[in-house]
Amino acid sequence: MQFSTRYIRTRFNSKSSQKGPVEKIRNPGGPRTYIKLTEKGTDIYDNTVTERSIILIFDALEDEEKKQLSKLLAKLQKKARNVLGLDYVPPFLQRD
Repeated sequence: MQFSTRYIRTRFNSKSSQKGPVEKIRNPGGPRTYIKLTEKGTDIYDNTVTERSIILIFDALEDEEKKQLSKLLAKLQKKARNVLGLDYVPPFLQRD
């Protein structure tokens, strides 16, 4: 069964707009309807693209290199938290 492009576009727009990531925008000067990402759609796109990009970038490292990098980053994070006092607990809140 084949569908016309118009049917597919309309069906996509209708179903997607119910879910919230896109909205339909009717062209006031013509018969076309466009879709636009909503804020929710933009968030989904940004998070997906970012996550996928990170995965692709880190695929350049071997498993052992990933483990080594993870250990080094944890060491830097611990030092940064110490230097910045992010884990400081005032004496009156400390539990013995």
